Amino acid sequence: MISKKKLGRIFLQGSALSILLVNPIVNVTHLSSEIVVSIKAEAETYYGYAPEEDCRVASGGSAQATSKTDTNTATDTSSKGAADTDWTQPGTTAYKNLKETWDFWVSQGMSGTQVAGVAGNIGGAENTSFTLDLMEYGGGGGGYLYQFTPHTKYSSWEGYDKSNSATNQGQFVIASEGDTVKRYIEATQGEDTAKAAENWANMYERPAAWALAASLKSRQDAAKKIYDMFDGGKIKQDNSKISSWAGGDVKGDSSNKEGSKTKSGSKNNSGGYTTSNDCKPKCDIDSKSSKDVKTNTNTDSSTSSAGASSLADKIDAFVKEHKDAYLQSWKAGGFLPSASIVQSIIEIGFNEDVPSFGQAHNMGGVKFATKADYPYTTKLYGDDAVSDSGPGTNVGDGTGGSYAYFKSYDAGIVGKSEFMAHQNLYTKAINNTDGKATLDAIADGGWATDPSYKTKLNEMYDTYGTRYKWLDEEAISKYGEKPYEASNSTDNVAKASETKAVSCEEPGAVIGGDGWQKTGGTVNYHSDMFWKRGDLPDDLKPYALNPESIGMAFGSRTGWDGASAYLSSGIFDQCTTFSAACFGALWVKDNKQMGGAHGMSGNGEDLVGQTSATLGTKVSTTPTSGDVFSYPNNHTGIVSHVFDNGDILVVEQNVIGYSGGGIGESFTWSYSYITKGTQTARSWTFTNPSSVGYNVNPSAKALA
Repeated sequence: MISKKKLGRIFLQGSALSILLVNPIVNVTHLSSEIVVSIKAEAETYYGYAPEEDCRVASGGSAQATSKTDTNTATDTSSKGAADTDWTQPGTTAYKNLKETWDFWVSQGMSGTQVAGVAGNIGGAENTSFTLDLMEYGGGGGGYLYQFTPHTKYSSWEGYDKSNSATNQGQFVIASEGDTVKRYIEATQGEDTAKAAENWANMYERPAAWALAASLKSRQDAAKKIYDMFDGGKIKQDNSKISSWAGGDVKGDSSNKEGSKTKSGSKNNSGGYTTSNDCKPKCDIDSKSSKDVKTNTNTDSSTSSAGASSLADKIDAFVKEHKDAYLQSWKAGGFLPSASIVQSIIEIGFNEDVPSFGQAHNMGGVKFATKADYPYTTKLYGDDAVSDSGPGTNVGDGTGGSYAYFKSYDAGIVGKSEFMAHQNLYTKAINNTDGKATLDAIADGGWATDPSYKTKLNEMYDTYGTRYKWLDEEAISKYGEKPYEASNSTDNVAKASETKAVSCEEPGAVIGGDGWQKTGGTVNYHSDMFWKRGDLPDDLKPYALNPESIGMAFGSRTGWDGASAYLSSGIFDQCTTFSAACFGALWVKDNKQMGGAHGMSGNGEDLVGQTSATLGTKVSTTPTSGDVFSYPNNHTGIVSHVFDNGDILVVEQNVIGYSGGGIGESFTWSYSYITKGTQTARSWTFTNPSSVGYNVNPSAKALA
């Protein structure tokens, strides 16, 4: 299964500046995600398909004489070139590529509505010029029609025919994520183009919440336009064609419901328009020499003053209705109400069309790990106040976790505060009575990679946050200046080594010695042998580091604090999550665990280098017990033991069939045996912090 959790990046092509979305990578054995840690910044101005342009194209698809003017000053594109990138005009290259995309998915059995949902995501956001070989602006890794990231996963695919054609790219989508395509077809049966576009965005593109909020309407508008251009109502779902590649029948009602929810000339629920009659009141071609600029509908922060007033009134009404919850949130997590409100504006814009907000009552970016993270929320609102599933929690196929579902907005507000309090990157934001200082701490903690993120937060606070200082003052008056008492577990090694009670017969019982540390011993295993936690052979148990001995719970978030950079992004099942957590718990200095001070935040292949750069440690090709390792196939883990012959036993997460995302679980680990020859052949590298004053946690024990 391909992991494709997307986060916002910017691409340029001709006259279209598009907020596009980048997917992580996966290797054959280990499902290792490309990580861009918590990109939560407010979306940039978006230039994309505008429904106003429908006035230039009749419902039959014949183009009018009016041409587009390039509003993007970053590139020098001729009017001819700009016109050739207009997919609404027959005869252009863009139209040709759109038509081939349409024909391909029809040939695979999709209905007109379903094809429109796919193509609308391309034309409305992913690749607005339908350029077959479009590469990410600025040298990033995305490329081609669907912005495959890295683009080499398409060009290195065994079925790649070097044509870059829309057909060949569609074939790759099916080859790499056929199950996702089938689920999309099933979920979109009986829906209109607006829902189809939203489903494809959520299930295949999988953008961050803010990015989807910023681009969803453009995706939906483009889908409706494409549906009308190619008379999509005449294209019915063909189950026999689908089963030929999906390996089975699809479920559900395949009837086409496009247009059934609207009347002629009226807006549908996506903001799209059902007939060309809407052009008359909406368009004035003579007065429009360029595209209308669309801003992030998530915030309306750069719209007219009337729009800003409307948003302010909307937020005022929400805050007043949920005032008590905001007061309780200060007590629950020490997250200042005015700062919480501002961050929610950027995250979800208090826009109920954003599923995580409108359906899951999630105040923005709160991912679910375990219910134990929300003790105050469940105390106030009941044990069912928060869950890992429910409407609005989907972030794609689950590879990046799921949004927490809260049964009410009150629970979501309090839960957001508890979530922030549990992220080690943002400790300076907790119990902070200054709104701007709180937001600065969030930006400094790495919530977003956008260098202007702090400035945007401060500007948003000046516009909206200052309106709620009265709420801060009331919360502080009621619960004091430091209401939240953080856990002290990472400050005390003895406390960190405490684990939940288990019998000696259970896997992971803390009964072992320190034999895992001492180099030596001989066993008879070959390379790339893997074992689940409870299946390790007896002769390997004395050499197997037990993460539970250093406070890491198996199957829950407890003790995984060293992976805060990943946990804050909802990444619980990856190799990177385990390496960061285990390394942070395993090494201590001045009786304190390292925690997240190692600086790990990237891909598996990056962690040794990141640790070395952060701590000043040496990188070696010779392993030592307790090392973190990386290798170019994008995997990482911890060296448990080094044998006499140089072979090693490692402990890791996210191995297909054994742990983490490889078995659909989070906060787990497994073991593998790797020979010295394999380490050399795969260019493994290692590092540990012993040279900079750290020692192995004295509580660290083996399985036996």
